[in-house]
Amino acid sequence: MLKEGWDVTNLYTIVPLRAANARTLIEQSIGRGLRLPYGKRTGVTAVDRLNIVAHDRFQEIVDEAKKPDSAIRLQQVILSNDQLQQKTVTVVSQPQLASKLGPGLSPASGKPVVVKFDGGLLSSDGGVLALREVEQRLRLADRLAACIVDPRDPDQVTHSLADILRFRLLMIGAGYEDGNDANCLRSDPMFKMALDLSPSERQLCSQSTISRLEKLPNVRALLRMGRAMVDLYCESFGKVRKRITLDIDDTFDAVHGGQPLRLCNAHYDEYGFQPIVVFDGEGRFITAVLRPAKRPGGKEIKAFLRRLVRAIRANWPNTEILLRADSHYCSPEVLDWCRANGLDYILGVCANRDLAPTHRSPRGQHEGSLRSCTPARTG
Repeated sequence: MLKEGWDVTNLYTIVPLRAANARTLIEQSIGRGLRLPYGKRTGVTAVDRLNIVAHDRFQEIVDEAKKPDSAIRLQQVILSNDQLQQKTVTVVSQPQLASKLGPGLSPASGKPVVVKFDGGLLSSDGGVLALREVEQRLRLADRLAACIVDPRDPDQVTHSLADILRFRLLMIGAGYEDGNDANCLRSDPMFKMALDLSPSERQLCSQSTISRLEKLPNVRALLRMGRAMVDLYCESFGKVRKRITLDIDDTFDAVHGGQPLRLCNAHYDEYGFQPIVVFDGEGRFITAVLRPAKRPGGKEIKAFLRRLVRAIRANWPNTEILLRADSHYCSPEVLDWCRANGLDYILGVCANRDLAPTHRSPRGQHEGSLRSCTPARTG
């Protein structure tokens, strides 16, 4: 890859390693090889000749060179059969580090230290293969992909929605939460094997493909994905649960771009999301919903609980449900809905004038007396 400016003294041959869609980029590549007239300075005209091992994208430049008034002169080189049959010779340039180190490094603890550069395709993410077994057992990527409508032409698709989701899930599971990491990990042999590809096969999807996927689902698709997570939770048990506890809360997730639904939260003084997440009493994940970074109101919580309980009871109609949440979930809409639908609940209550231990409130005086006499009774 030629950088802007001069990174070589002179240039004789260009071998493009990737196809260039823009004509300007092709012209720039040729121009960098013809910029310095060393032939005029040295008197050797052959120095000013640039050889290009081109691909199909250079055809426009080749057609341009055929015109009489073109500044580029085209010369065709036809190899004979004898030249084609000649045995090729591969020249390998040893890394400069190996030549500087000499035959080897000084031994350590009586053992030799050897430096080699013939490792081939290497990876430090071997744990991805273990995550792959878990994902295949749960079929998580397939479940979520079935909730999204793919608008692409099936004949033009290289990476299916399930493969993109699977790659993204494995990235997050391996600690690569930034989508930009896909540009490097797409050629990682372990990630390729996790998606049923050999290390020498095509690359995985890039960051731009993942970004388009993350903007693809609409509200209905997100609701279907949340329902799929509830179904997966219920299927993880061998038998129907008699009673479950739903621990519901929202958490702040900072973002650093222009993502949809982002909002500035004054408490955290950052832009981000504030998704609602639900776990059961034993810490198993049930579902989540992505939402802007603001405290949910009673109507929004009620609508979320209605969909959540409906999905659970579609799998377990007679299961008893206990709801546990913080004080901002204790709203009249939530309380009335829980009572009407037979849900038990344990909700926090914000401090108020009636509950505050002050002399102006009879209830506060009663709580204060209870606190003062409790140590005497226990002692």
